[in-house]
Amino acid sequence: MILNAEQARRHRWHAQRLGGSDLDPTGVVDRAVAMQGQDLPAVLRAIAIRSRPGTTVADVRAAFDRGELVRSWPMRGTLFATTPDHLASLLSLTADRLHRSTTLRRSQLELDDTTVARATDALLAAVESAPLRRAEALAVIEAAGIATGGGRGYHLLMHCSIAGLVHWGPFADGGTEQLLVRTQATAVPDADAALTGIVRGMIAARAPITDADVAWWTKLPKSDIRRAA
Repeated sequence: MILNAEQARRHRWHAQRLGGSDLDPTGVVDRAVAMQGQDLPAVLRAIAIRSRPGTTVADVRAAFDRGELVRSWPMRGTLFATTPDHLASLLSLTADRLHRSTTLRRSQLELDDTTVARATDALLAAVESAPLRRAEALAVIEAAGIATGGGRGYHLLMHCSIAGLVHWGPFADGGTEQLLVRTQATAVPDADAALTGIVRGMIAARAPITDADVAWWTKLPKSDIRRAA
């Protein structure tokens, strides 16, 4: 199919539901599989405008508070808003690749396997007791004798999240900051079915796109994307 620029923009405007939809915030994110969420206020607004008329940012935050939506690093080392089920599916396909891709960065930050394990143990022990603000999570790591400056703390939080151990979930009082919580293990028995579902959702919510677009978005091999498509 050959589209001119105007046709492509019109199709994408509709696919991305930029004119709104009849979906609630959870339905919007579930349909899209994941929405880039590095900027938290922006992703909350992005979800709200794609939802049914009258949906507010407070409604989107409420979906996070109920555990229907989460925020983590399932692809490309970038934060995304997604659902718990999609997070499990994505990480089942991407976690090993993401950890391998950040090996050099951990070496640069002087985070060897022993240090990462100590930080992980301390963090998990803390979140089992109560959700943590970002500053509190970093303080837990510092208390374990591990410096968090220079990006070390951020990388350790990302590493634990990619491992499927923690994620950003409900909001703290005031609704401006998410809390780090324990991720409940979710089995993904069929990797091929998981990838097919991911590709289907990304096409439905972003078309017209190519296999190369989906491969770039997920950082998965283009051959796998083609097979799933």
